[in-house]
Amino acid sequence: MSDDLDARLGAALDALRASEQAHPPGPEVLRSLRRDVRRRRAARAARRSGAVVCAVLLVAAAGWWVERPPSQPAAPPAVTGREDVTGLAVVTRTGMPPLYEAPPGLLDRTGPGWTLAVGGGAGDDEGPAGSVAVIAPDGTGYLVVDLERPVDLAAWSGGSTAVVTVDLADGRTGVLATLDLLSGRVVLDDRDVDDLLELAGVAADGSQVWTASEGEGVVLQVVRDDAVQVVAGPLRPGAHGTISPDGRRAVLAEQQDGRRIVVSDLVTGATREVRVDLDQQACSAAGWWDATTVAAVCWNTLYGQPEDDEQGVSRVVLVDVDGTGEQRVLDEISLGEPAPVSDVVNVGGDHVVVATTGGDETGAAPHVWRSGGWERLTDADLGGRALSVVPGAEGTVVVAVHTDDVLLDPDPDLVSIDVRTGEVVRLPSAPGQGAGSATFQDWVAARP
Repeated sequence: MSDDLDARLGAALDALRASEQAHPPGPEVLRSLRRDVRRRRAARAARRSGAVVCAVLLVAAAGWWVERPPSQPAAPPAVTGREDVTGLAVVTRTGMPPLYEAPPGLLDRTGPGWTLAVGGGAGDDEGPAGSVAVIAPDGTGYLVVDLERPVDLAAWSGGSTAVVTVDLADGRTGVLATLDLLSGRVVLDDRDVDDLLELAGVAADGSQVWTASEGEGVVLQVVRDDAVQVVAGPLRPGAHGTISPDGRRAVLAEQQDGRRIVVSDLVTGATREVRVDLDQQACSAAGWWDATTVAAVCWNTLYGQPEDDEQGVSRVVLVDVDGTGEQRVLDEISLGEPAPVSDVVNVGGDHVVVATTGGDETGAAPHVWRSGGWERLTDADLGGRALSVVPGAEGTVVVAVHTDDVLLDPDPDLVSIDVRTGEVVRLPSAPGQGAGSATFQDWVAARP
């Protein structure tokens, strides 16, 4: 029975791969991949919402990723102000890269520019449920604590505690909690908040804004000191929430052929819906362009690339969500040009995304909008395909780079890229580390 099942699955995967070679995945597939790899919580959310079709898309996309030959990352450039690791031992955990032992007082000097990461875990009762590392801006990684239970990282401002979610034995999932980075102890939040999916951001008043499951849909909710308030939704499963750069507004946007963007004013409580209305088959919100404008990517074909005899049918559209609802085309994407597939990250006035180019053997890579067009953020060989980008230290972004089959080994390498110079630093940079060894299951960049 097992051999027969293996044979049938193998034949199905071969057929999917053959089909995928002729049709590279478009924005809706890559965005789903990015979230599942960025946070394993997203995969759990898809299962809970009944979105079984996402698994089919993921398997189909695997062929596209696997067929591309792996490359080796460039050596990281010299970084000034490196960490002093004199006398520190190198420690290891199964499934994690080599790390330095944490010196006394290390967490007290962490903050913006540092990265918190989780990896390892024995998967049984004989070892820790995982281990936590902190990574300095220069790439030096330190092991800080072993975990008593699995966690999903949500936010960290530096210091000895982080915001996490956990699953409980009573069946509740996405339960809000705090992780003590000194002891590994997890403390459940007194507000008893659960069904959380992803932290959209922190509002201007310090409140946390989350996406959460509600019935068969997704809502956007604000977690304040004394209350939890739903401010948008429910929308279809897979809806994505983000907060404006000034922390005053949040949007909940449908993905995968969605055009609905629900905007919530986090100061006044007012909510309105904006629909992306172009002569395209589908649109997908790509995040905030500025404090009052959301960028969306719209395309004419299922896989997000124009037909051979068409030009400019895929577009990046800027949608005003604060007043008039005006929509204007920022960029028309012709065949072979980079098309954004990730959230927009604002760094020092520049706009950074992960973009993919049809027929480009290097696959998806970080791009920056400059001089009226998208250009590669760095000329360095990252050693794989970029899957996500988040703000890092001042003037930098942290990029997840996948070097293998995203289904068989979904833990990517992390690199920090200077948006101004394109210089790349591997995270972490520890003794004896080679390509493909810097894998983590979950991570967050420290934010104020």
